[in-house]
Amino acid sequence: MNGETNVVLDGSKVLEVIRWLHDDPDQSYEYLSDVTAVEHRDAARPIEVVWHLRSLRFRRFLRLKIELAKGAKLEAPSVWGVYKGSDWLERECYDMFGIRFDGHPDLRRILLWEQYKEGFPLRKDFPLRGRFSRSEQLKQAPRRQPGSALLDGGAHDRRLRTRTSRSTCGSESVVAREPVSRTTTYDLRLTTNCGY
Repeated sequence: MNGETNVVLDGSKVLEVIRWLHDDPDQSYEYLSDVTAVEHRDAARPIEVVWHLRSLRFRRFLRLKIELAKGAKLEAPSVWGVYKGSDWLERECYDMFGIRFDGHPDLRRILLWEQYKEGFPLRKDFPLRGRFSRSEQLKQAPRRQPGSALLDGGAHDRRLRTRTSRSTCGSESVVAREPVSRTTTYDLRLTTNCGY
């Protein structure tokens, strides 16, 4: 594709091949620039897990792929043992596509909160507006807030700073309240439709 080198591998061999590409002095692919996935619109095509490797010494780029059948378990080997920089890249791929990386030391969500139950946003089966209605998301948000009384069952009374702003829209009052925490901020806007 456009003069680039793409190699499709068997999933069981990818770690062995990547280690060889990294360690062999004649290859010297010492830089992992990305780990991602591709799900095509065609439902019959498998999901692809893609590693982008660079050899800075030889000025070469290599794209490695494995294919995962959509009905099977979405698992790929972690390359964290070879490229420590793959830590967050693999976590992002897990968070957005639901692909588990075997051997990853800390595979958990990185962009969404841990209790996110709506699925994986970059999958084709993910609805554009999410799986829950906006009102249901607002009901569940305080329960997901780390340190909130609802989440902890009242066991911990951690007080969160809040920013509250009020404005008037005709005769109705509009309130925006945003709890602020060191770890997570949820935007809980209780508003009315003011025509803008």
